[in-house]
Amino acid sequence: MPVKTEPSTAATLARAKSETVPPRAVTDGETVLATADIAMTPERVFRALNTDEVESWWGSDDTYHMTNWAGDLRVGGQWSVVPRTADGSTTPASGQFLVIEGPRKIVFTRKYDWDFPVLGRRETTVTYLLQPIERARA
Repeated sequence: MPVKTEPSTAATLARAKSETVPPRAVTDGETVLATADIAMTPERVFRALNTDEVESWWGSDDTYHMTNWAGDLRVGGQWSVVPRTADGSTTPASGQFLVIEGPRKIVFTRKYDWDFPVLGRRETTVTYLLQPIERARA
């Protein structure tokens, strides 16, 4: 059964994005390690990543927008999403949840249902580790 959440407010999302450190990523060609500081609790980020709220978190007018997110948030559960690019084409992806230690860790597979330029249709594994960050007060 798809997980749903209340609609996120644009103001909350805009504030969270404006308070973040720019994302960083490094790769050795096989593994990508990416980090992002988000001005929200791990519980809030966990919910946003695992519900249709993710549609408002990824993409931009210049690139793509997530649509039709659906997921069965349990180990072995399936998820899917259909990103729509700026030119209107779709780039579906799907996978399976492997580990859920909410709200701190999520591991899932991801496979593109189209020929992704770097990965093709190869299945990959994604791990989210959500940790609170102490902020220095001004």
